[in-house]
Amino acid sequence: MQLFGTEVIAFARTGTPEEAAAAWTAVLDGARAPLADPSIGPAADALAAAVFDELYLNTTGENTAFPSDPTVVAAIAADGRAIIVDSEHSHSYATRRLVVDALKQAQNQSAFLALRSARDAIAATLAALDDPERALTQDLLARLDRVLSPYFD
Repeated sequence: MQLFGTEVIAFARTGTPEEAAAAWTAVLDGARAPLADPSIGPAADALAAAVFDELYLNTTGENTAFPSDPTVVAAIAADGRAIIVDSEHSHSYATRRLVVDALKQAQNQSAFLALRSARDAIAATLAALDDPERALTQDLLARLDRVLSPYFD
């Protein structure tokens, strides 16, 4: 979170609906799929990992509340799903696993549905993959199954 600090994330967490939406849009700006420039894939991957880690797993700022605005919660879940599915192949398996864990920690309906949808989308691609990609994808699917059953604590 060196790029933004935790202040922008704080607005996404508890700002007014407009502030929260603007903050969430800004925090991943340029790093959402589809990437305008595929060469920024490693930077987009690092940013996504840092944001989701700060948001739900290892919060460091003064404001550690989870986002509550329904529109922002849905946008976070949709961005998380896109990272986990990784249709552009720009995210590492480590980041994809971290986002699975973050959306599990979120404990909301949007995150739950995003995880289920991601699992189904990834499972549909499994037969076309070669090793070691298949092995890593099976590991990701196993993680998804673990966090989904049960999802709500």
